[in-house]
Formats: sequence, structure tokens, C-alpha cells
Amino acid sequence: MHKQYNFCIAIRNENDFSGNEVTGVPRTTISSLINFTFFKKLSVDYSHFYTSKIPLNDANTVWSESNLIGNIQFRFPVNFDKTRLNLYLQIQNLYNEDYVLGFDINAFGNRYYNPAAKRNFVLGMKVDF
Repeated sequence: MHKQYNFCIAIRNENDFSGNEVTGVPRTTISSLINFTFFKKLSVDYSHFYTSKIPLNDANTVWSESNLIGNIQFRFPVNFDKTRLNLYLQIQNLYNEDYVLGFDINAFGNRYYNPAAKRNFVLGMKVDF
């Protein structure tokens, strides 16, 4: 694993932020995807996304929490003559974590957070004919 350290050299309105970490950039992100296929039909995708804490302002006085988000998706094809149905079920935020999809850096009024949905489910079907 490669570690990256991001430091800025910046002066804004007489404030010197030199040596602080770059706002909005985590030190570590890790993504993984594991795919399984059972009985040559049922596909299962299991994914994880880890993000370390993130500085949310130039002064580095406000930081996000680190988080680990997991998702799982099941796909199953069903064939009829010349038509194929691809059924799927996805569970997002498998561990029901509190997290933010995107932060507002250097936010006015210190409103850095717009929370993402807790665990949710997506059921769908794709039809090919």
C-alpha cells in the first residue's frame, strides 16, 4: 500500500496554512470488489470502500471521521425464448454506517456535512430482447 502525504503552502487573508494537510484530501482510500458466481447463474458482488479522516477546512481544525462502507449485489438471469430478464438486488451501506458522500470543504457557517442514506435496498430488472 502506498502512503501519500499532502501538505499545502498557502496564505489567505493573512492566515498562513503552510504545512497543513490539503483540505478535502484523505491520506488513505482503499476500495475492493470480490465477485462470486454460483451455479453458473447467480452472481454476487461484495464491495468495500474505506476512507481515512479528511481535513475539512484550511486550518485543519475540523476533520471528518474515517468510514468503511460495504455494498452487496445479487444478480440472476432468467431466459425466455428470445428474452432475457436480469434480476438484481443491491444492499447499499451494508453495515448501516453514518457517513457523508461528499463534504463541503471550508463551508460557510461550519456546515461541512450532508449525511448520506443509511442502509438501503435496490430491487431491479433489466430486460434484453
